[in-house]
Amino acid sequence: PFLEEVVANESLAAERIAIESVRDAWVEFDPEHLRQVLWNLLRNAVRHARAEPRSVRIAARAFGDKVELSVADNGPGVAVADQGQLFEPFFTTDSKGTGLGLYLARELAAANGALLEYVNDLPGAHFRVVCRGGASSVTEAAAVGLPGVFVPLPIGNGEQARNARPIVDAGGGLLVA
Repeated sequence: PFLEEVVANESLAAERIAIESVRDAWVEFDPEHLRQVLWNLLRNAVRHARAEPRSVRIAARAFGDKVELSVADNGPGVAVADQGQLFEPFFTTDSKGTGLGLYLARELAAANGALLEYVNDLPGAHFRVVCRGGASSVTEAAAVGLPGVFVPLPIGNGEQARNARPIVDAGGGLLVA
C-alpha cells in the first residue's frame, strides 16, 4: 500500500504516521496525481514534525458529496508571514527545496476538481484536500469503474480493504492504508 511505500522510501518509522478516518471513502481523483499530492504533503509534514509516534496524521472525512483528506503534523506550523506564499512557484523555506512541491500539488488538485489549502487551525501545519466524493462502497466503485483513492478505516476486520485490492491492482485506484 501507499503508506508502506512512503515509509520505506522516506526511511521513516511507521509509527510516526497515524491514520484517522470516520468511514471508508472513495474520491474522484486520478490515482497517480493523488499519490503525488499526498507524497508531497507527507514529505513536508515529516520534515517539520517532531520525531515521535503519531507526529503526522492523515484523516479522511466525508460530508455531503465531498471528502476531505487532511495531512497534519505536530511541528511548528507555518509562519503567518509565509502562509500567503505557500502555493506560489519557487517559494521555499528549505535551503535545498525547489519551491515547486506545494505549487504542483495544488495544480494537480485543481486539475482533478479538488481544492488544496492550508488551514491555520491546529498547532503544527494542517493541509487539506477537498475532493468530490465517489462511491459509497467497494462494490459501487467496481460497478462504475471509479478512478480514485480508497481510504479504508484503520479499524475493523479489513474486509473493505481486501475487497478493494482487485480494483486497485487493476489500476482503478490507490489504496492509502
